[in-house]
Amino acid sequence: MKTHITIIVSFMLISLATLFGAPPESEVQNEKPTYEQLAEDFYTHVSSPGALTLSINDQVTLDEAIRKLKISEKRISHLAKEFQKLPLPSDAARKAVNKMMEEKEAKSQKEIGERFTQHLQQMPEGLRNIWTPQLREFYKNLDKNKGVFDKYFGSPE
Repeated sequence: MKTHITIIVSFMLISLATLFGAPPESEVQNEKPTYEQLAEDFYTHVSSPGALTLSINDQVTLDEAIRKLKISEKRISHLAKEFQKLPLPSDAARKAVNKMMEEKEAKSQKEIGERFTQHLQQMPEGLRNIWTPQLREFYKNLDKNKGVFDKYFGSPE
């Protein structure tokens, strides 16, 4: 009886997904990300240390920030591999992505800028002594893929 209910519910969900135009799961998995999508994802993860630093107030929030920083670190490494599967972007695409990143960076600087440094300086020493090496490690790992990101975001050679 339970199996029949599960099957019926599954068919109902499939029907609802079809009704609302959701693509089949196989189509979603086969969709390759675009240069612009990867660039957006890259920017989100590469800029995460700023917001994460502002979120640290105690050991619990520090642990959560470290966890999220590690996720961003892994995602950036994965993105480097994804970028390498793409052809080099056109000059127009590169300029559009760079403009998008510059706009996001300006907004981030306005929202986070001074508060980042101030919060880091005011952070209790014990937390700062744990967080600062995490940031260094994050940027060290980012540098490992510098060549890939320069190739896709820098000026065409």
